[in-house]
Amino acid sequence: MSIQPLPKEIAERIAAGEVIERPADVVKELLENSLDAGATSIVLEFTDGWQRMEGRIVVSDDGEGIVPSDLPRLFHRHSTSKIRTLEDLQRLNTLGFRGEALASMGVVAEVSITSKVSKEPLGRRISCIGGRIGDIEECGCADGTRVSVSRLFYNTPARAKFLRSELSEFRYASRILSRLAFFHLPVGFILRHKGKDLLSTPQRDSDLLGRAADIWGGQLAEQLQKVNHSKGPVEISGLAALPSVFRSNTNTIFLAVNYRPIQDRSLVFTISRLYKGILPSGRFPIAGINIIVPPDFIDVNVHPRKEEVRFQKPALVKEAISEALLPLIAGSVTGVGFSPQQSPLDLSTISPRMSAVGTELKPFTHLSHKLADEAFTTENAQRDWHIVGQLERTYILVSYGGGLVIIDQHAAHERLLYNSLRAKRAGKTAHTQPLLIPRPVHMSAEEARTLEKFQNSLTEIGLEVERFGGGVWLIRTLPAGIPPQDEEGLLRDILEGLMELGRSSRLEEAEEDILIRTACHGAVRAGEDMNPAEMEALVERIMSLPLGERRCPHGRPLVVEITAEELSKLFGRS
Repeated sequence: MSIQPLPKEIAERIAAGEVIERPADVVKELLENSLDAGATSIVLEFTDGWQRMEGRIVVSDDGEGIVPSDLPRLFHRHSTSKIRTLEDLQRLNTLGFRGEALASMGVVAEVSITSKVSKEPLGRRISCIGGRIGDIEECGCADGTRVSVSRLFYNTPARAKFLRSELSEFRYASRILSRLAFFHLPVGFILRHKGKDLLSTPQRDSDLLGRAADIWGGQLAEQLQKVNHSKGPVEISGLAALPSVFRSNTNTIFLAVNYRPIQDRSLVFTISRLYKGILPSGRFPIAGINIIVPPDFIDVNVHPRKEEVRFQKPALVKEAISEALLPLIAGSVTGVGFSPQQSPLDLSTISPRMSAVGTELKPFTHLSHKLADEAFTTENAQRDWHIVGQLERTYILVSYGGGLVIIDQHAAHERLLYNSLRAKRAGKTAHTQPLLIPRPVHMSAEEARTLEKFQNSLTEIGLEVERFGGGVWLIRTLPAGIPPQDEEGLLRDILEGLMELGRSSRLEEAEEDILIRTACHGAVRAGEDMNPAEMEALVERIMSLPLGERRCPHGRPLVVEITAEELSKLFGRS
């Protein structure tokens, strides 16, 4: 088969697919254009229904507008006002520069642009549908630009089938806006969905803490501290949370380079590692870090959607971030002596534990540590047994039959709570415990959207939450048996899990995740003291569980047995 150039129509659709993969890519490009136009106020209206070709994105701004003669050029590929020479590419100070975004949208969607510059008496409107550019029309409008994008992928329906659920697509779009809003303080942003303003951030000038409160809520913002540090050509500025607050994923680690939000797993890992050993396992810090470097220190043209950059010296950037955050972390840990130059997580100086005669103690690797699925059965529960005590405030030690049973207190209690919640939900008899004073919680746009979708499912297990206004929701009741000590943490943990499950439209999977996370949050923690009566009650209930439920809802074992024979081998008695 001979080599032939692709037809223009096919080539344009392939190129569009490199820039626009989902509605969030449209949001990103349009918001960046508004910021480059000098806007001080930007409104994003986001409508669902993308898989049915019913979704719509409208971005309105008060920027400088587009002169009428430039309107047709908007949809010509590689037409841009940002660069003229190759050298311009090395000293960019704008978010957009390649002139591909609007051209790509015009090929795979219906795009309408209305714009007016301040000196013109009237505005102009132009449209592009499937790559066909319409005529310019005069219209009345305010100064600035309004771009409407609808029927995305109408002419490539196979791509529309690969879009995620409505909740997921909204989640991606809201994160784009939140990150841009965090790093562009002089601009006010509004995110509107179904006629409601889910996020509204006024102009903040230099008030970064105020902007953090707009996005993450005032209570969280109170736990943030400013960070500023320079190392060679790299300057770090932004906010980071004290280790007293955290999240179950890395979605609240915001990164930007010269105010351009980026995705960089290695930098996220660098920040997370600094908190390791201080935060609970599986929890991550909250931070918004802007990396200021000379334009020629980075290459911004390494990703089709400009989500990644390449540093000349990535190790230097990581060192600068570490040195900026370590004093904050060090100051929050009491009783630990380390300098800002030394991470508190470096365990290389700790010597192996030695016995009295100076020989290193060996781990019990030869023990089978089998799960007590057979020996620790209901029949065996009739034998004499007694609680030896609590080990490391995490494990309950039980003596029976000459052997030793070890029970993970958190996993065991988690299983019991999960069983109770599941039974109550199945019987539609959820018992609640009203809070004496309803707990207000500030929700981000994506959290509020998730909460609205699953509000009935939460109510079914006894967690009643209602909208109060201004991004604030009130927690009114908790499921019976869940201690009212961290209501906000419970709700956020559930919502974060649901947002990750947003890729799936299966309600059953989401409701199961709600039960698991509620049980996990309400269970007694590792590291908590338990009195003898509490341990006795927990062990007695665990012993009555069927064999198939001897694991926590996450699949971890509840009970481990060391038999009498294994103990004898350990001490050389066999």
